[in-house]
Amino acid sequence: MDFTSLLAISSIFYSPGAPYSISVEEIYALAEPLDAAVVDETLRALGAKGLVRLSLDGRIAYSTLAGKGANDEGSVAALVLGSRYISDTFGPAVVHIIVDGPAGESGGTGFFSGDFENSIVTAAHVLHGRTVLRIEDSRGNLLSTGPFQIRAASEEIDIAVIQFPTPEGVIPLQIEWRPEEIRPLDQVLVLGYPPIANHQPALFHAVATIHAIPTDYRGRSKLVVSSITRPGCSGGPLISERGFVVGIIEQENNLVVEHQTYAFFTATLAQYITEFVQRQ
Repeated sequence: MDFTSLLAISSIFYSPGAPYSISVEEIYALAEPLDAAVVDETLRALGAKGLVRLSLDGRIAYSTLAGKGANDEGSVAALVLGSRYISDTFGPAVVHIIVDGPAGESGGTGFFSGDFENSIVTAAHVLHGRTVLRIEDSRGNLLSTGPFQIRAASEEIDIAVIQFPTPEGVIPLQIEWRPEEIRPLDQVLVLGYPPIANHQPALFHAVATIHAIPTDYRGRSKLVVSSITRPGCSGGPLISERGFVVGIIEQENNLVVEHQTYAFFTATLAQYITEFVQRQ
């Protein structure tokens, strides 16, 4: 099963005017030239995620509300194909931000946002008191040496937006604005650029679990995630199984809370980000 077969099968259920139920034999015919074994595998994968439902005898397939919702938001492939698909699809949108400050050259992470056209979202502390020297893509290629316009930054909330055109072919990440879609025990993909001794920077990948969603003394929700990150990952995205950004790394591991990462619960920042960017 691959993206092409998944798209072909899911479109049978969720294209305009699609029937609520359809026999598997009809699906075989509609999905030609896909092999019947590929169709069966795809139906099982969709069924495992609740995106379709099969009858007890396996002869009839039914659409589901969950499947319709996933199709409408474009998350079917992410849910079924998993972290590798998400990384392959959205990894190029995650960039390495190299800055110069009082302690010399250092780096952070950012990502192209589909919610704000031609913008890179990162953590404000990556940029605070520093000059952005250059931005590199996930392959280490130079995107620009600036100068860069910071569209939004706040000392109160650790987030910043750099105005920069999205490169051709890069699919920007969408932020998850629905808090009900973010729950403890959810799996997330963590991406960032920590330094690797004696090696060039490379995009770091880790699958992590959300362990808690606490509220700080200012009333802002955070995510506590079981992932080991290092300086350089700040500003990196936490991507849900649906392929949406649910958090932005603001604090890497420390000696007090070992093997935990703090990240913004991005849904609580929706109004702040929107209002701040609109003021620029």
